[in-house]
Amino acid sequence: MSKIYFENDYIVVIPTFKSVSIHKHNFLHIFLLSEKEGNQHCYRVLIVDRNVKHQMPPREQCQLFLLIDPTSLLAEKLKSDYLPGAESILSESIMLTQDYPADGLQHEVVSFIESLLREMNLPRKENDGKHGEPDARDERVAKLIVDIKNYRHLESLLEEIARENFISIGRLSHIFKEQTGSSLKGYLNIKQLEKAYKLVLEGHSIVYAALEAGFSSAAHLAAMCKKQTGISITAVLK
Repeated sequence: MSKIYFENDYIVVIPTFKSVSIHKHNFLHIFLLSEKEGNQHCYRVLIVDRNVKHQMPPREQCQLFLLIDPTSLLAEKLKSDYLPGAESILSESIMLTQDYPADGLQHEVVSFIESLLREMNLPRKENDGKHGEPDARDERVAKLIVDIKNYRHLESLLEEIARENFISIGRLSHIFKEQTGSSLKGYLNIKQLEKAYKLVLEGHSIVYAALEAGFSSAAHLAAMCKKQTGISITAVLK
């Protein structure tokens, strides 16, 4: 079964599945590919911007991949430093002093990833996983992001969210897109998927997970999962 670990601003996937169909989603990606170079272990990072059609690299090369929250400061820094302008995909080699944790235990994997992000000059804060920059967004957008990260509003209509924030749907959607680069609806969709995966990994049924995450049915979850990730939830968890 694939291992999935949920951190503050990214999700780690250590895949056992071999391939996925072409898909796109609101997450940014970092794929970590293994490369041998002499006696040292060299890696190649493949960075993919949000909403870019892609597939997973060959399983025998792909050690793991990150799904990076598009509203996070990590995503903002990754995009500005590695995907400037119209670029949407970047591949480059990187040397790490820390070996990849063969056991795949969560704390070891996260430590390895944090080392990788520091090597990529994506500064980290030890206490909460964010890099040390203040969030200068509109207060309504900042609060809404926190609420959605805590899985609030997953079952709400956009009209209800806008009403709660005393703003029109059009204006709220515009501000959210302008300040995060992600559509509000798209962000809600990926957080719904995230919650559903968490619940299934905790031992709940797919039907229960679907309804709790705001989907109308298990079939709705299955369709969204296939569309957004290119693979079914059952195939990921085999």
